[in-house]
Amino acid sequence: MSRGAENQTMGTTKGIGQGPDNEWESILSAVVVTGTLFAAIAFLPGFALAIQESRWAVLGLNCGVLLCGLALLLFRRTAYVLRASIALVLVYAVGLYICVFYGLFSGGPFWLFAFGVMSGLLLGLRAAIIAVCVNLGTLLALTWWFMAGPGAEEFPFFKSILRAVTAGGSF
Repeated sequence: MSRGAENQTMGTTKGIGQGPDNEWESILSAVVVTGTLFAAIAFLPGFALAIQESRWAVLGLNCGVLLCGLALLLFRRTAYVLRASIALVLVYAVGLYICVFYGLFSGGPFWLFAFGVMSGLLLGLRAAIIAVCVNLGTLLALTWWFMAGPGAEEFPFFKSILRAVTAGGSF
């Protein structure tokens, strides 16, 4: 979809990222501020959990997400599409690592869902379609990971691949 068509759907004549009162800028700012605030709040219990369970990879990922969120807040003059893309990659990464480290019945799938929705909201229909396809591939890979791959030993929830695919399809 072209920028002009996206502008018509949003009811504005401005281009993406132009002007401080732009709707997309406001939405992106709200997402980044809220996400960074929640990342900071979740950092302390996440730090304690990482120490207690020796999950150093999770601690590193939590630090990375928090630092990237702070960088997005500090570098507001960077191009809108780049900042929105980085924010979306962060949302996807959080969903993926929560699924990998805590299973599919954790909050990870909600983050993956948010990745698809926020892609459409921040970057348009084409980005939303790409995000949904990425989510489909991710959920299929995670289903294999937890059913037949290395994660199968820690995942007692589904008794068959068919049950996992059915549950994932309904998500």
